[in-house]
Amino acid sequence: MTEDGRYIGDRDELREAFELAYRIGREGLSAGAPEGSPDLYGVITSGRQPVGIGAVWWGLAFPESAAPKTKGQWRVADPPGGAGNVGGSFLAITKYSKNPEAAYKFITWLQSPENQVKAFTEMSLFPSSPHSFTRPEMREPRPFYGGQRTIEVFGPSARQVRTVYKSPYDRVMDPVFAAELANVELGKNVDRAWRDAQDTIERELTREGAI
Repeated sequence: MTEDGRYIGDRDELREAFELAYRIGREGLSAGAPEGSPDLYGVITSGRQPVGIGAVWWGLAFPESAAPKTKGQWRVADPPGGAGNVGGSFLAITKYSKNPEAAYKFITWLQSPENQVKAFTEMSLFPSSPHSFTRPEMREPRPFYGGQRTIEVFGPSARQVRTVYKSPYDRVMDPVFAAELANVELGKNVDRAWRDAQDTIERELTREGAI
């Protein structure tokens, strides 16, 4: 949806992305382990997923944890199609806070460039502050990635991420596309899946009063 409430989920570029997901499965390039599946660790451990596109923490959560013996064999690279981001974490102080000033001071300390660097080096949580990118700790070679200084890829990529409008109706549309993509991977005709996705979304958005 656009900011002025127009549905654009039927545009050609989205159809191309939908069909690309289909071709990946058809041509044997998918490991067959949907996101959130317990099979994710298995396909990495077995070597069936030698590439993953994801957030910075993906490396720690999956290959570093699931396949420690592959240390030194992995590298970080720019993703095809350019930089992007989905989600993120946020901190807020509600009006019910008994001591909002202390809460603000804590958040300021927690999200300082120094602590963001620690979050990256210890938990692979990428800093939101560009001031953190140039700190010496961020430039340390990463043994799991063959001594690569991963910040040399992550830093420029983070600066290229563009802001994308998130509609309150994404909660209606996203599950529909995800379900039909899963159906395609199970063998459903891609043209039928696309039509069914559009019909379902139109029905749900109409029910919500969005269109």
